[in-house]
Parts: sequence; structure tokens; C-alpha cells
Amino acid sequence: MKRNKKLISIIMTLALLATLLVPVGGAFAADPATKVVSAVASVTTGDQKNLGYIEISDGTQIPAAADTVQVSIELPSGVKWDSNKLAANAADLANFIKTTAGGAIGSLAFVEHNSSTLTFNITGPITVAGNGVKVDLDYVNGGNTLSSKANVDSSFSGYISAKVTVTVLGGGYQKWTQTSEHVVGNVASAALTATAKTPEILGSAGLAKNAATITIEENKPGVFAAPETVTLTIVSSGVTFNAAPAATGVNTLDDDNAPVLAADKKSVVYTIGASSAGIKGKLNITPVLDVSPAATGDLQIEVSSSNTKLANTILTVAKLGEGEFTIKNESVSDKIGYPGKGAVVVGTIVIEQNFAGAFKTNGNLVFTLTGAKWAAANVNLGVFTAGGKYSDDRSIWYSVGAGAATTTKFNNLPNVIIDADAAPGDLKVTVSGTAGPSGDVTIATIVAAATVTADKPEVLANSLNQAAGNITLTETKNGAFTNAAAFTMKAPNGITFAGTPTVKVNGTKQNVAKVNDSEYNVAAMAASSTIDKVEISDLKYNVDSRFVSSDIALELCGAYLVSANAGSLNTKTIFKVANAVGVSATKRAASFVIGSTDYTVNGNTMTMDVAPFTKDGRTFLPVRYVAQALGVSDANIIWDGVNETVTLLKGDKVVQLKIGSKTLLVNGVSITMDVSAELVSGRTMLPFRSIAQALGATVGWDEATQTVTMDLK
Repeated sequence: MKRNKKLISIIMTLALLATLLVPVGGAFAADPATKVVSAVASVTTGDQKNLGYIEISDGTQIPAAADTVQVSIELPSGVKWDSNKLAANAADLANFIKTTAGGAIGSLAFVEHNSSTLTFNITGPITVAGNGVKVDLDYVNGGNTLSSKANVDSSFSGYISAKVTVTVLGGGYQKWTQTSEHVVGNVASAALTATAKTPEILGSAGLAKNAATITIEENKPGVFAAPETVTLTIVSSGVTFNAAPAATGVNTLDDDNAPVLAADKKSVVYTIGASSAGIKGKLNITPVLDVSPAATGDLQIEVSSSNTKLANTILTVAKLGEGEFTIKNESVSDKIGYPGKGAVVVGTIVIEQNFAGAFKTNGNLVFTLTGAKWAAANVNLGVFTAGGKYSDDRSIWYSVGAGAATTTKFNNLPNVIIDADAAPGDLKVTVSGTAGPSGDVTIATIVAAATVTADKPEVLANSLNQAAGNITLTETKNGAFTNAAAFTMKAPNGITFAGTPTVKVNGTKQNVAKVNDSEYNVAAMAASSTIDKVEISDLKYNVDSRFVSSDIALELCGAYLVSANAGSLNTKTIFKVANAVGVSATKRAASFVIGSTDYTVNGNTMTMDVAPFTKDGRTFLPVRYVAQALGVSDANIIWDGVNETVTLLKGDKVVQLKIGSKTLLVNGVSITMDVSAELVSGRTMLPFRSIAQALGATVGWDEATQTVTMDLK
């Protein structure tokens, strides 16, 4: 098939000016034959409504002179032509299909039509670049017998999109065809809205104070009509208009330029002088107010209109006596510091005066850190004269001179030293002083220098050589730790080391030297260009009696963990890591399983020579192993073979029982049991609850696993 080398474009615009440009896609992803620029007309429902027009121009593909261009225009559901009035022959078509820019076509030929589709041919088609054919969709003749206007159903809303198909015919073939959809109208209910910009901040009462601009806007052209009115009424007491503010119209909508100010200056009336056409319009009004000392708080204006499409709206246009300053920051996202680090660069504090003269001349402005200190004194900045550091270097201050700028950027703040115990999060400055501004602002982010993990096993209080958990520190990022520097491990009061810990950095064992029984020093390590991983193991403690139900936390400090030149910070604790918890030396946790000779004590598995059993609904356990599990030594488990009695000694308790007897003696007090003690395979067996409770333990029973548990604190 022979193909043309040029392209045709369809350019659709509107007979009326449009309110909004709408992008329309062609039939092909790249370089479509039909290129359309379309817009949206404002349309109401009803019969004989004006739509836009479709322009078919030559573009870059020009059909041969003998070719025929067929055009089909199809309206969407809910929008129809009056088929009795639509063209039925070439002469009818010629009334609303015209050539453009001197275009020359051979002739038009009617093909077919119905209420939704019109099809026609252009023969002897466009052959001169820049020429085209325009299809008007707003034509009606004088007798209303021929019309290209559309009937729009009352239920229709939204965009009216026409489907346009262009086909080139020649030599008995369809050479090419393209279909695309184009918006020719928009059906929307009329509406008006009133809004105001951000309220102006007024420092005090006074005359001729500018308020925020008020905008009254249409959602489609022609909603306002002359001589409708718009009224602005001041709601707030103690406030009047300084004069009648002018209204500025947009897109041909305008007032009559003669606003009427009420005698009390509390209201202004505007009369619409010209409606918008084609594109929705709006009115902009900037009130100028006289504010007396009686006025307070929000200053409000009510907007109303004789046009019922605008609901009465109260707008805040100014605020009085508050918000004199806005405090914010800049250049903060990349400012990071670590606990214990010095020379940390911070961001910029920005203070804006919301009205001229908000700063009190000769007042003072103070910046106070939380969780850090200023590393140096501040310096002058414009009318702000530096006063230096005070309050343990946590505050700096300025004396404020006359003529402060609307916006002052404190971009020359000193570096800071972050406290060793500073919590990760925002590093904030509190702004205060007699000059006026107050509030908090973030100037950097505090990030933990490392993530820390540690095991935390139980260790016995008042005991020696207790194994504590391993500790791992992983550097947050390379450079958080200081290369070629040392650090120190310190045990808390009441804890001493039972041996030398092992320390590895990135897998390499480090030299560890004893400073005293509670302190070890890790020698300076080689420089590293990677994220450091510090592993501390083989930690054993001698624990005194104070650590019962209490965490034992190892303290880490030193230049490796902070800045090498941080001075006194080198002795501050940077990490405090709990790697053990003290428990009573007498604490026991034991479990026994029916039918098993294995039992556990404080997590350690042990073996008996007889298994627990049940009898008559009672669970019998061997007395010796229960007593041992609960801390009774072998020497304090006494068997009298002659009298068949067992005596248990534990602290201040004496427990005695006799084979075949239901009496249990505890410190000489008789307790009657519901079953007697028995001898089984040479072992004294007794229901577990009786013997455990006699020794001060709490007991539990798990039916599902047939397990007895005992806990002695």
C-alpha cells in the first residue's frame, strides 16, 4: 500500500473562550497524525447549547489531490444533535463547515448523520500548507431549521468529549485512519467562593493597617452578572475601613469602580459592572483597616452577596497582639553530632519579624542549648551585638540594636560540644530574652555513635567469679569513633572484675590493661577506614550483696568514643551497658517432669536415681533432690534409718518428716499432710507441694507437660 509522507493534524479550539485547557491524547504514542489543542467551554444543560469547533488543518501530511478525507464526529451519551435540524446535504454543511486562512477544498459531501454522529467527506482535499477546515458546533440559522448546536440532558455533568475520526481514502483503499477524543464543553453547577490569604500579623493598634487580600471567585464564567452586589462587613469590634478598598477584576469580571463605604466605615458594597466571558472570573480586594486599642485577637470580615451562589463567609484577615515573630531553621538536615563529641557544626536560626519594629531595641536575645554547650563565644551579626557565653557555656546572648531586618539569619553560630549523656534526637536551642522572640528551634541532630547489644544473664549477689554477658558496639557510621585512640571500661560501685576481659575491634584482639580492680583500659587501636565493630567478651564479675534484682551496667568512656580533643569529655561515660542482672544467691528455679529422672536447677540439667510419679491424684517427688534443688546442702539433709525420719536444715528452718506419717514438722510446728511420706527404691517420696512450701518456695503445675515448677527467691 502506498503511504503518504506527511501528517494531518486536527486542531480543536472553542467558539467561546475556554475556562481551562485540557490535555487530549492522540491515537498514537509518538508523532500522531492528528494533533489536537482543546479547551473547555462552560455549558449548561438544555436544548440548543453552543459547543466549540473542530479545525482540521493540513499539518505535515498532505493527502494527494485525488484523495478523499472523511471526518466523523460523535457526541457522548447524554449529548445529542437534533437530527431534524442537522445537515442533510452539502449545501447544509456549508453553513457551519468553513475553510480557514484562505484554505481551498474541492467540495463537501454529506455522508450520514443521526442524533449522535455526523459524517462528511472533503473531496479535492487541502493541498496548501496552512489551510484547513473549521466545523462550527454553535451554528443555527434564522428560522431555527438548521443547527449544529447540541441538546444536553439535564442529568449530564462534567466534560463533553467528542470522538473525532479522520480517514484518508484513495485509489479504492483506506490509506490511514485515526480516532481521538476532544473536550468541547463542560457542564458544571454555578458556584462562588470567598477566601483570604494568610492573615497579616499586626503588632499594635493603628491607622491604615494592611489586611490579607480577599478573593471572590467563580467556578465558571458568567456566574456573576451586573448589577449584582458584593458586601464586605467588618465583624470585629474596634476596627473600621480606612477607606473603601478598590476591587481588581480578573478575566473581564469587574465592579463598577464605585464602591460605597458605609457612614460608620464598617462595610463596603461593590456592584458588578461587567461579567466574565469564556473564562471564569474573580475579584481581589485588599482591605486597609483602622485598628483601635479596643481591638483584640483575630480581625474578621464577612463576605456576602446578592448572588445566592455565594454563601455568607467570615474570613480572618489579620491577627492582633500575637505571633510577633516566626522562628525557624535552615541548613539543619546534614548537621549531625554524637554524644560526647566536640566541635559539632550546627545549622542556622532564622528569626522573622512579622511586622516592622517587633524587636525591642536594646533588648537582649538569648540562645540556650539543651544537652550541649557552646564551644566558643558568639560574634556580632548586623545590629545584634554579641555578649558572649554564660550559664556554664549553655547560653549565648546578643544586645539588639535599632533597625533589625525583617528576616535575620544567625548563620555564624559557634560550634557546640554535645553532652556525653545527651539523648539521641533533636538538638534544640531555646530562644528567649527581653528583645521579644521566644520558642524552641532545632539546630542539629544527635545520633548515637554506635548501636549497642548485650547479653544480660543472671549473676548471684554476694558471689565471686560470676559470668556476665558479652557486649557489641557497632559504629553508626565511619568517623563516629575516633581513630587511634583508647577507651576505658569501668565497673559500677560494688562490682570488681574477676579477670581480664577480651576486646576485639574489627576482629583484631586489643591490648587490655588493668587500672584497678574495677577499671580496665583498652589501648589505642589502629586507624580504620571502615565502620568499627567492638566486641567485649570474657567478662566476669565479683558481685557484692547490694546487687539483688538490679542491673549491672558497664560504663565505657574515653577518647576513642568521643573527640580526641574533647578534654574533660574523655572521662565522661558515653555508653552505659547493662550486661548482667544480680539475683539473690539463694534464688532457685527448679522443674521436675513426671516419669523423668532429669530435672533442672537454674537452667542446668541434673539427674536423679528415681523418677517422680503420681498416686491417688498426688505427685510424689524425691525429698533429697527437691531439697538440693532449693539450696539445701547434702550435709544438711539428714536420714535417721532407725526412726525412718528425714531432717532438712536451711538457714533458720528445720523441716522434719517420718516415713508412714502425715505429720510434717517445720521449726517444731506440726503440719498435717493429706498423704504420708513413702520409701521408693531407697528414696523418701513426698507430695511436691508439702516439701517445697516448707522450704519457702512457690510451686506450679503444668498439666499439659506434666511438669512441676518451684521458685525460691
